[in-house]
Amino acid sequence: MTEKRNTSPDRERLLPTRRRPAADTNGDKTWSEGQFRALLGSAPDAMVIVDADGTILLVNAQVEVLFGYVRDELLGQSLEVLMPIEFRGWYLSHRSEYSAKTKTKAQARSMGPDLGLLGLHRDGREFPIEISLSPFETDSGTLVSSSIRDISERTQAQASTRMMSMLVASSDDAIFGYDVDGLITVWNPAAEAMFGFSAPEVIGQHQTLIVTVDGRDRGLELQAQVAGGESVIGLESVALHKDGSRIVDISLTISPIFDSRNIVAGCFGIARNISESKRRQIASETDQARLAAAQQMAGMGSYEIDSATGQRWWSDEYWRILGRNGTEPASRDLLLSCVHPQDRDRVESLLRRLDSGWPTPEFTFRIILQSGGIRWMRSRAVVIRAADGSPIKIIGMIMDITELHLAEARQQEAETNFRLGFDRSQIGMGMADLDGRLFQVNEALCTILGRTPEEIRGKRTQDFRHPSHHEGDRASFSGWLSGGFEDTQAELQYARPNGQPVWVQLTMSLVPDVNGEPGYFLLHMQDISSRKYAEDLLAHQALHDPLTGLPNRQLLVERIERSLSTGRRTAGYVGVLFIDVDQFKVINDGLGHVAGDRLLVGLTRRLKLIVRPGDTLARFGGDEFVLVCDNIAPYDAERLAERIVTIAKDPFEFEGKEVFVSVSVGIVLADDDADADASSMLLHSDVAMYRAKADGRARVVMYDEDMHHRASMRLETESQLARAISRDELRVFYQPIVDISTEETVGFEALVRWEHPDRGFISPTEFIPIAEQTGSIVAIGEWVLTEALRQVQAWRSQLAECHDLTIAVNLSARQLQDANFVQVVSDIITRSGIDASAVHLEITESMVINNLDLASATLSGLRGLGVRLSLDDFGTGWSSLTYLKQLPVQTIKIDRSFIDGLGGKDPQAPAFVNAIVSLARALEMDVVAEGIETREQLSELRRLGGSLAQGYLWSRPRPPKEIPGWLAEEKMRTVRLADLRAVS
Repeated sequence: MTEKRNTSPDRERLLPTRRRPAADTNGDKTWSEGQFRALLGSAPDAMVIVDADGTILLVNAQVEVLFGYVRDELLGQSLEVLMPIEFRGWYLSHRSEYSAKTKTKAQARSMGPDLGLLGLHRDGREFPIEISLSPFETDSGTLVSSSIRDISERTQAQASTRMMSMLVASSDDAIFGYDVDGLITVWNPAAEAMFGFSAPEVIGQHQTLIVTVDGRDRGLELQAQVAGGESVIGLESVALHKDGSRIVDISLTISPIFDSRNIVAGCFGIARNISESKRRQIASETDQARLAAAQQMAGMGSYEIDSATGQRWWSDEYWRILGRNGTEPASRDLLLSCVHPQDRDRVESLLRRLDSGWPTPEFTFRIILQSGGIRWMRSRAVVIRAADGSPIKIIGMIMDITELHLAEARQQEAETNFRLGFDRSQIGMGMADLDGRLFQVNEALCTILGRTPEEIRGKRTQDFRHPSHHEGDRASFSGWLSGGFEDTQAELQYARPNGQPVWVQLTMSLVPDVNGEPGYFLLHMQDISSRKYAEDLLAHQALHDPLTGLPNRQLLVERIERSLSTGRRTAGYVGVLFIDVDQFKVINDGLGHVAGDRLLVGLTRRLKLIVRPGDTLARFGGDEFVLVCDNIAPYDAERLAERIVTIAKDPFEFEGKEVFVSVSVGIVLADDDADADASSMLLHSDVAMYRAKADGRARVVMYDEDMHHRASMRLETESQLARAISRDELRVFYQPIVDISTEETVGFEALVRWEHPDRGFISPTEFIPIAEQTGSIVAIGEWVLTEALRQVQAWRSQLAECHDLTIAVNLSARQLQDANFVQVVSDIITRSGIDASAVHLEITESMVINNLDLASATLSGLRGLGVRLSLDDFGTGWSSLTYLKQLPVQTIKIDRSFIDGLGGKDPQAPAFVNAIVSLARALEMDVVAEGIETREQLSELRRLGGSLAQGYLWSRPRPPKEIPGWLAEEKMRTVRLADLRAVS
């Protein structure tokens, strides 16, 4: 409420005690204060007296009732206090204009409901009003009397009238009305479409124009019936078009309308098109005839039993199946007389249960024909019940399945013979469903896999695959289902429970079902381990150096070509390091070739200790070695080469003597260069190695000048990154996370950006790996967490409907290794003032895999603070349930590589996403889908049961200054979507 302008009692004195002349020269009346107060008290509307400035001088009791104030709270206030804020400026301008006109003796003025005026109750509630302003003169000057009336009921009535008009106009049924004289007064668009008359043509015409029943005019008769107060409900008629043609069958309902004296004032009629129901009635009769013919052709009879009377009805085919002519009454006893004596008691028990209203399963029995033949029957029945659950009737069928029974008997005999051969075969045999899951295995297969039948059944063959052996049998199953080949053979490696590998020749055959469709897979397994081991030994000897056991030159070339091919797909660097022992000839000449060979073997052991998993160390020839490294950065390649130079400097001992050697290393790197091949990589690295020797030996030289330039850029980036925080060059962008059911924003993910003063925005993929390697990621991560929590807490506090926003921040492996990291997070949360449960910290499996115990301890400490933990990029790494079980995470983030395939792009993508969503639901975890870009992906994710998502469909990552405006726009869009869903 605004502050009172003046609360002095003088404000209540409107008129002087002396009387003025009855009228001044302008004809204005003069009132005594007592008269005026009496007038206000008796007024039915809320009355407010204000001066020329709009200050309230006097109010009546109706004002207190209407607006919820007591009189003393309003005296001295501006009249605008009784209006919502958005109307006050408008009213003030109009009141000023009106006050100016009062000087020229303006007349009373009414501001009605067409202006949309609203009053403001003391409790904040708004309601529609209309105001009448009247000026009058007093000794104190010109005052204005405001008469205020609550028009809520009138507004609601008008809205109801408009709504009813809209409903009538939009109805699919023809709606019309006519008065007591039978003259049409109402005619909606559906009536115009049905009868062909427009509203102007029919309004004022007699209703006999449209009503015809049984081929004759019934208009006057119906008018008399309705005039007597009776309704006409569901009267079937025909609609006659304006041109006289018969169009459709209709159902006509006419109801009288009564006035306040309960006298019929007219009527209201609805005509509904029932042509379709008429058509269905005819179709039903046709279907019954067809059903009888179909039963005869199918050899299937039907029956019905009235539960109340016990009366039975059997179809013609039912009589024929029993071998009876239908001259006898249908009865239970007649049926039982046809049943085989050995089945009679069982059938009679089932029939009694069915007659009592209890459901019975499908059952099979035999009947004896009058000719003496025996036939097999199958019967099925259902109980039809009333709304209260009591049985009304029983509907059933009987079918002659004699031929089917005989075929099943022959099939059972064949299956018995197959089972004997299956179980006693010396070859491992199994049967698997179309998903590849084994449901039957023999003893020989259990012996091959080293497992019991219970351990095998329900699993796929690939579940027993050796870790070193990947795709094979899974591809075979999918190939079958795609119709790619008729049968398949593959040599696959499996692992027994003790880890022992076993090689198997797998043969698969697809067995069709009775419809010729794929039924199941029949598998044959033979243990071929002995042959495979012999083949592997020969292959190893052909591709490996006999002295060191390393890959030889032939295998080296293959590995380089494979690495280059992978590098082109992944855009990663491939490094080739050419290593040569300096002055090796001196050792051979001085100590002999045996000592030289021992030195090469010893150097091989040292090199193996620093080679990364997946890299290839090969002996190129003589004293030359080549190391092939996949996905290695220039800086890391140089460091690796320097380590090689360092480890070679340690002395080698032969027969009590220490031998010192050194090595020179040449490096060549290739990224996605299509021209690079094994020959050029070996040539260039060899040239670089000789340059190292020329520079003084025991050195490392990079071949390509471009690589040198890139290495320099990396070092420059590394040095400048260390000062990026102090120079205020880092930025935090925010990408919304939405609830996919409502598309409302529930939180944001914080993403760091580096805005370099000269180079502009540098991609995180360029500087984050450097920050990880140098350790500066710890300081960057702490800054990002501090900034993100501070910013989101500000939005939670300042923006409407943003109080529950969450913030997701990515962690690094270095941060998890920091013993004080939990305390650092706790301090940041405390300083920001944010609720810890609104903070979501994201990790990846690769961050914790190398030191699971340390990571688990840190994550448990974070959970103790109340923050939530998310597993990012799920599905792209190990995705091990073991790790998922050990890590205290509450959210799984599905990597965008799976989301990209939704919406029809990848038929397997929904299965993967569904599996992840189902896993998360089973573990009571939340799921966030990353990379949603299309409505099709969103629709598919909703179908699969996803709950949260983020992606460019809603917004790219945005700077913080854009977020408030974006949230406002997104709120409006969400409201529109909700309205559209409500309408649909």
